[in-house]
Amino acid sequence: MKQGFTLIEIMIGMVIAGLLSAGLFTTIRQVGKVQQTIGDITSTYGRLAIFQQQIERDLMGAFVPTQYDLLPTQTDRKETQKKPLEKIFYGESKGKGGRLDYMTFITNNPLEIYFGVKDVKLKPRVARVVYRLIPDPRKKIAYLLQRQEGTAELAFEKYSLDGQGEYRAFTLIDGIQDITVKFITIEEKEDKEAKKISYNYKATPSWDSKPKENPDAAKAVSQKGQPQQRPWPRLPNQVEIALSLWDSTYENYKTFTVTIPIASKYGQFEIPEKKKNEEGKPEAKKPEEKQ
Repeated sequence: MKQGFTLIEIMIGMVIAGLLSAGLFTTIRQVGKVQQTIGDITSTYGRLAIFQQQIERDLMGAFVPTQYDLLPTQTDRKETQKKPLEKIFYGESKGKGGRLDYMTFITNNPLEIYFGVKDVKLKPRVARVVYRLIPDPRKKIAYLLQRQEGTAELAFEKYSLDGQGEYRAFTLIDGIQDITVKFITIEEKEDKEAKKISYNYKATPSWDSKPKENPDAAKAVSQKGQPQQRPWPRLPNQVEIALSLWDSTYENYKTFTVTIPIASKYGQFEIPEKKKNEEGKPEAKKPEEKQ
């Protein structure tokens, strides 16, 4: 009797081998898709976490340094003059849809510096921060968000895009599809008849901290009975940022919205006044009597 396989047995074996091969290739393909999805999520949400952590820290510490309203500058004749500090809080949007161009402000939350025992030079807590959105030279459809920070000089003119040393710009995140910013002011209105307080929210794509009159504010009545406009606030109450990030394939993007409050706009901060005598000088402490 001849030993071997019949045609039916060979066909059954080929079918089983084909099913196993198809299952193996399907498994490999699914693993590749899952790996790609995990990579996209890690890349997208990782960049979002870096962006939110840094810009939230910077914006929450934004304030108007009144002691720097007049900044001493040197002229060619070495004569000291007083020059107002410009763009204390400034944001500008351009392009279709109000895409952010750049945003700069003064903050009291600069980057932390860790020093050793020998290096005991502390960094000032007041710094200027500049954010710029520039095209990505590697991808025509993407943008880079660059950040600058400096404590030695608060004048905006020092923070050019090609700044060196302390004013050097670095890329915070890449793979950006779009960034739009809304600066929000909140006006509190009290309805005495209804005995309740309502809030009026106003948003604008650009902001300038330079003191000016608010054309949209309700007119108040001065002591002389003449109507006057309420001045536009130098800082917004909140900053709403819509950030769109490309995935690793640059085919799809997701949009995230972050709303950051300006801490200095909430609460009242008062400096306690010292007791003064009749001449207007602080009273000296009396020595304690010993018995």
